[in-house]
Amino acid sequence: MMEEIQAHRFMNGLNIAFYLLVAMPLTAFGILALRFKDGATPHLDPGHEFFPVLNIVLPIVVVAEIAAAYFIFKKQIKKAPANGTLEEKLKAYRGAALLQFSLLTYAAIFCLLGYWFTGLTVHMVLFFLVLLFFSLVRPSVMRIAKVLKLPRQEREFLFKVPR
Repeated sequence: MMEEIQAHRFMNGLNIAFYLLVAMPLTAFGILALRFKDGATPHLDPGHEFFPVLNIVLPIVVVAEIAAAYFIFKKQIKKAPANGTLEEKLKAYRGAALLQFSLLTYAAIFCLLGYWFTGLTVHMVLFFLVLLFFSLVRPSVMRIAKVLKLPRQEREFLFKVPR
């Protein structure tokens, strides 16, 4: 029973962290959308010397962060103890997942900053791409069991956790 409570706390904590890290850029997006609706204009003119930098470098940085989030997560999951206890495996997953969520949050914020300064839609397209990746990495019992390749006994225990 105590183990079920710990697994339940693990899932709750991971879900809270996930939704908080998604909420930050979504809140900023809402504020930005309202500002532009009220007539705000981008802060840089197309002739400004930093405009090309934001238009070229920032999308590259965002794509690199998305790729880094994916590959660093995979690398950290491979380091998870295959023969360790379920608790050790879940701790490894939590660390990898929090880093992945954080990198995606930074990528989303960079997209919004790019849009704020330039007003170009490429930044919004990348922002929605980041949100798509967020939806693909949302923590769930099924995803955790699949990613960690848990044995049947640990998988069944994890599925008993109230959702």
